[in-house]
Amino acid sequence: MMASPKGISRQLGPEDNIGRCPHGATLAMLKTRCPSCHIVDLEAENARLQEQVKEADEVVVLAVAALHERVREVDLLKRERDDYKALAERRKGVLVKLLEEDVPMPPMIILDVHAAIDEVGI
Repeated sequence: MMASPKGISRQLGPEDNIGRCPHGATLAMLKTRCPSCHIVDLEAENARLQEQVKEADEVVVLAVAALHERVREVDLLKRERDDYKALAERRKGVLVKLLEEDVPMPPMIILDVHAAIDEVGI
């Protein structure tokens, strides 16, 4: 071939060791990389990395789905907690009203009412 102004251009031959690492192993034989110099067969490495990305994407999709499920469970638990708090608040109001109205009750029930108010802690 002719020389170009930017440099000498020539036909590449087998002596150029294209597709070989300095240790003489062909990259086709190695499939991925030479253990000595780590020269990589880019097509094989690209395919391997694409497979890893695909597997990682699948794991991420599963993790996101599991996370959404946990968020729904937490929301349900929060609603249940709020419902129980509201119920406890209403019960406390009723118990306090019973004590304030001087409704005749046996002493044991009065102690139970005070214990219930203390237990609710609202």
